[in-house]
Amino acid sequence: MPRIIVLGASGALGREVTTVLGEYKFETDQIKLFASSKSVGEEIDCGSDSLEVFPLERYDIKAGDFIFSCLPTSTAKELLPDFVAKGGTVLDVSGAFATLSELPVCLAEINGDAIRQFKRANKGKGSLLRVPCPAATALALTVNPLQKLFPIRSITVTSLCSVAAWGRKAMDELWGQTTSLLQYGETEAVTLPGQLAFNCLTSIGEIDEKQNSSFENLVIGQLVQLIPGLKNCLSYSAAMIPVFSADTHSVTIDFETTTTTEIILSTLRESPGIVLFDEVEPETKLSPLEAAFIDGVCVSRLRASNSTPIEGAAAQKSSNTASISLWAASDALRRGSAISAVHILEIYQESEQ
Repeated sequence: MPRIIVLGASGALGREVTTVLGEYKFETDQIKLFASSKSVGEEIDCGSDSLEVFPLERYDIKAGDFIFSCLPTSTAKELLPDFVAKGGTVLDVSGAFATLSELPVCLAEINGDAIRQFKRANKGKGSLLRVPCPAATALALTVNPLQKLFPIRSITVTSLCSVAAWGRKAMDELWGQTTSLLQYGETEAVTLPGQLAFNCLTSIGEIDEKQNSSFENLVIGQLVQLIPGLKNCLSYSAAMIPVFSADTHSVTIDFETTTTTEIILSTLRESPGIVLFDEVEPETKLSPLEAAFIDGVCVSRLRASNSTPIEGAAAQKSSNTASISLWAASDALRRGSAISAVHILEIYQESEQ
């Protein structure tokens, strides 16, 4: 059985991947953890075991290794091409190669068969795959079963993103900004693009000539790769809010035909990766806090929307609608990245059997 390698294991994302590997019962003697020198010797929980972290420079790649890259962008871009050249299967979990559209975007619940085909086509060779960013993962899992049900005329999404996807330094800086403002009334930004504590950043990344942010373009590109039917019908905006772990998304979908909220709920209830939060926690209102540590995308407050008026006989049935709105929230590190990555490993090991 090929070795399972976690690079950048001591960071927030690497720790979450290691935790999920243990929960999914992968043999711990297969798993090797590597990180920068300052983390060497640390032990990270993996199921019932604790695994030691080894220095990254001591990683001696072997052909066939399955590598979770949770490395910072600069380190990943320096090391990963060589690992691929030496026969490793590298999964870019941290998004170092997120903008390379020629690389496959892999989400097992949506394009599992394509992942299997990619694996067969690259058998015996090194390869590099991408996990979608947490926002794209949550939205793809939510929208994909609905676009299979009915053609979509338009979809409008606003994402309120936590700092989790930007790593431990961003999470630590949010904490530092918050305590500094409370204690001293002032703060500064180093990793984050500005003051996030007690604030909202409406631009994530560079702004292009169309006034789209680089993050918004990234999410749109990944969603269209996963669900080609969304091309030319998706309007997307994103902001960063002072939340540590979970992203929240407001979604409105206009369908080409009428349906009912009951049909939509029934479809989502049977969809992999979706939790109908109002049914699981009927006394609790969905928020990023409640979505943290849950393994699925939590969908709440699904309702008919007024954006597409219904005319004629269909309007006589109050449950009929051509447009729905909902909230979706998910843990950015756990569901958005780590679980998605481990599902891809499951497919690769399944293919070996």
